[in-house]
Amino acid sequence: PRIERGLSLEDFKHFKSLVDFREVFDPEEVRRTFEDAFYETDGLFVSAYPLPVLPDKYRKNYFPQFMVILSIETQRLEKAFDDIEDLARETEKSLIIKIVAFSVAGLIASF
Repeated sequence: PRIERGLSLEDFKHFKSLVDFREVFDPEEVRRTFEDAFYETDGLFVSAYPLPVLPDKYRKNYFPQFMVILSIETQRLEKAFDDIEDLARETEKSLIIKIVAFSVAGLIASF
């Protein structure tokens, strides 16, 4: 069976099988495992993470109750990254202009 947005039961099983939470685990390693487990399929970027959020340190009684599986169209994700890069460039230019202006004003005021 397919889940809406092109995800299948196999996708869910893949993410669910990444970590056996019944065994002792390193929370940092589990975070990295889920961060690295993303993939692209049918024009979608797919990732997942367990809920509740992993504890900072291992707790014997921690067991996720849910698996959040995110899918977003790759084009939308790429556009968001492009927008962020554009904003960073604009901010950098603005900061350079302000720094130069304050430096010149400081030099003029010191004379």
